[in-house]
Parts: sequence; structure tokens; C-alpha cells
Amino acid sequence: MYMPADQLINRDPHGRPRAIDLLPASLPRLYSVGRLDQETEGLLFLTNDGTFSLRLTHPRYKMPKTYAVEVERAVTAADRARMLAGVHSEGELLRAEQVSGTTTLQVVIREGKKRQIRRMLAAVGHPVKRLTRLAIGSIELGNLKQGQWRYLTDEEVRTLMRD
Repeated sequence: MYMPADQLINRDPHGRPRAIDLLPASLPRLYSVGRLDQETEGLLFLTNDGTFSLRLTHPRYKMPKTYAVEVERAVTAADRARMLAGVHSEGELLRAEQVSGTTTLQVVIREGKKRQIRRMLAAVGHPVKRLTRLAIGSIELGNLKQGQWRYLTDEEVRTLMRD
């Protein structure tokens, strides 16, 4: 079956609610920059600027994304070293840029491979209990609660485009 690209964008194949559904209908058509899987919460940018989206998501720009990750038992220094060196999962090499902590980790990645953090931690024997994106580049989630949103300032956008 063929569907035009504009009908495929911003649709969940299972009909689940999307972050974009929380916004007022009066806003222009927006697209998510990257994605959060159904079990992940946290910072997500929405935009109608393709250049901005590309700058934040394309692997060549290596935009850092920071996550808080809760696991059931302590992650060892050896496990952290493996994540930094890279682990293989589903035929892909998955690597963290930074990893700190033991049962609540802070993990920084520069790629956005599907379920990357969950797969990395599973590969070193630590299934994820909770995953929250805290930052994209220099922009942090801060005090925003689930379902809340705000506009980025012009300076924040300029900073992200430079990072």
C-alpha cells in the first residue's frame, strides 16, 4: 500500500496518543525532533523548521542527549567501561559518550539509535526501570512537568544551531 509522505509523518502506527496531541490546535503544524519510545519520558522538541530538526537529529552533528536511567542493581565500573567502549546489540554497535552513577545513572549519547540506552544496558545485564531524557545539547528539561511545554528562546535556538 502506498501513502504519501505527508500522511505518514506524525502518526503512531498503533493509534496511541502523541506528545503533539497535547498542544493547542491553534499552533501551526509541528513535528517531533527525534522520538521517545512509549516507556520513556522527558524532553522532546517540536518544530516546523527542517534545518533545526536536522541539526539536532542527524548523526554527523553528534548532538548530545542526556538521560537519567534507573536500574534495579548497581552498575559496576566494568559495565560502565563496556558501555563507553561500545556493545553490540541487534547487529549494531551502541556506545555511550558518558556514563556515571550506579543505580541511577546519567548517560549521554550522541546518536539516537532505536532504544539505544535500553539495549546498551540490557547487553551489560541491567534492564532499565525508568528512562528520562534530561537534556538535548545545552537545553535542559528543568522544572517542566509531564505534559507541560514552553517555547525555546531565540538565544536557545541559536545555541543549539551552533553546538
